Formats: sequence, C-alpha cells, structure tokens
Amino acid sequence: MMLWRRLLSISLGVVGLGSVNVIQERRLTIEDRQPSPQSPYLVDTIWRVGGDEDLSGLSFGAVGWVAVDLSRRILVVDPRLQVVHVLDSLGNLVRSFGRPGDGPGEFRLPTRIAVGPEGHVLVFDQYASRVVEFDSAYQHVRTYSLGYRLIARSFVATPRSVMVSAAIETPGGSEAVIHEFARENGRPIRRTGSLLVVRSIDLARRAGAGPLRVGNDGSVLYAAPGPYRIEVFDTAGRRLLVAERRNRFLPPAENRLEVSTVDGRLRMRIVPQPVVAQIIETSIGQVFHQVSMEDGTVITDEFRFTRTPGATLDLRLVASWADRTPIFAQEFRPGHYLAITSGTAGAGGVVMFRLRNR
Repeated sequence: MMLWRRLLSISLGVVGLGSVNVIQERRLTIEDRQPSPQSPYLVDTIWRVGGDEDLSGLSFGAVGWVAVDLSRRILVVDPRLQVVHVLDSLGNLVRSFGRPGDGPGEFRLPTRIAVGPEGHVLVFDQYASRVVEFDSAYQHVRTYSLGYRLIARSFVATPRSVMVSAAIETPGGSEAVIHEFARENGRPIRRTGSLLVVRSIDLARRAGAGPLRVGNDGSVLYAAPGPYRIEVFDTAGRRLLVAERRNRFLPPAENRLEVSTVDGRLRMRIVPQPVVAQIIETSIGQVFHQVSMEDGTVITDEFRFTRTPGATLDLRLVASWADRTPIFAQEFRPGHYLAITSGTAGAGGVVMFRLRNR
C-alpha cells in the first residue's frame, strides 16, 4: 500500500474539516553529527566500462544517466551519440537503440533515462523538453513535449506520470522544483517543492533543483541543492516531511554569491560550493544522501525511515562519513550499485561496485 494511503488511515497530523482531510507536514531537525573519516563499508569495484580507466574497449560519447530495466540490463543514455546503450550485468555492450533526429524514437539531446514499473523505458530529451517512450523490447511507443523548457536534474517514472526535478528556464518562471506530467500525453498534473530560500531569486534559479527519487512505497524523496534538507511527498504532491540536517561542513547557500568591487566596478560571481549529488532509497530500506565537496571528498549520510506506534514518520541518521565513496546513480541489486565516472575528454564511463560491511 502506498505511503500516503497508510498515512491517511492513521494519525500523522490528519485533521478532518468536514469531508476534507488536511495533512500537516512534519518538520524534523536531524542531529549535528560530524562525518567520520572512515566509512562503515568497504567498496569493491566489480567492473568499469568507458571513461579513462576502461580496459574493455567500450567507449561512450558521454554518459547522461543510467537505469536498470526489468531484465536486469543496464541502460546508459548517451547525449553525445544520441542513443541508449544496453549493457548486460557484466558491463558488456548488448545493443543500442534510438538515433539522432526529431522523428519517432529519435533524440536531439537525451540526458536522463527512467524505467517505469511495467518495464517501459522513458528518455528525457532536453533539447525540446520532450519524453520519448519505448516498450520493454525497446520499440518506440510515443513521443510528446512537456511544454516547458526544463533542465532536468532528475527524471523518474511512476505508473501514471513522469516527474522532472528542474527549475523552469524562462523569465519569471515557476519557483517549483518538482514537475509532474501524465505518462500518456505529457499533460501537466502539478508542480510542487520550492527553490532555495535565499536573498537572490536569480541565485536560487542558478542553483536549480536537487535530486529526486521515488521511494520503495511510492513516496517521493527530494533533496534541496543548497541548505541540507530532505523532503518527502505523497503521491498527491502533498509534503509529508521536511528534515533539515544541522551541520558544520556546508556553508550557507548565500555564500555561493560573491560580490566585490574591482577598480571601482561592482562584480559578482558564483563561488564553487559543495553540491548535493544524490539521494537514493535502496531496496532494503537504506536512504543514502550524498554531498560532493570541492576537494572531491563525498559526504555520505545513511538514514532509515521509521514509523512509530503513534504513526509518526521519522528519518533517523544511522551513519555519516567523508571519503571517496562513489556517487550512487542507481541500485542494481541489494548491495550492488552503479556510478557514473567523468573522463578527461568528457566521455565518461559506468562503474558497478559493491558495498560490504567492514
């Protein structure tokens, strides 16, 4: 049963107003725990393809994102070659599908990929903010435009909709960061979430949206790109939980904007800052939130969702560490994950790794 249905049947701030139920979001402050210098896990690289360290001879034009289909094949969307590569569980190339163009099953700038619960493959084409859908045999099903210029941070598929985390790239555009559209035709359903709350709306739009995931129970997990904040939404777009992590390792979002005077002229620039890289809920209930620091260190926080007898939705910090743990792009199977690497020439690659307890 979906999270929001369970919550409606219990007392998580549900207030009856005649025939209308209003769900009040829960706000939570997570403890200030300094990341440990050692991870509780060991990282084993299983295989690596593409990028600078590949020994298999497989090369990508670029790697936009990866997904895993219902047959456990790995799908790699390639924005530069404008195709989707299909790999087996050992990282061998099986085939490719899609091609450059504007016709059925064609792309201009494919950047994100998702697999629906029924096995259909959906590709987000950033060039025209359109969705190109294929069936489980990689045959074209439909193509439609989403109607807005979106620079997708994340792209996910549910049984009835697709969701994009993005800031709308238009003057005076929406401040929402989660945009949901109907699966069959791209009709807008709702917008939710908000840009960073900072002094400059321009700065907020430049920071854009954070990573987005669909949880194991159908809830939506979103991580803000600036202040350390995790939000949980139900399937109706209602925010159930806002969890803020107090910390001593991330600067305020306002520090991204540096104002100075040089030779009597006012200058402004965006200062490189840590970036919220990923949020993912694994099939065994771990929630990993990762922040990429300027020196290449990755701060990984591991959480657990808990539900007490009083029906309180909670997020508990289990572990926190700072090292070179890869960024979790996709879970392959319990304990095994895929990560994207960057090559010196921009080609990029894909790595499968395993986490095991020390």
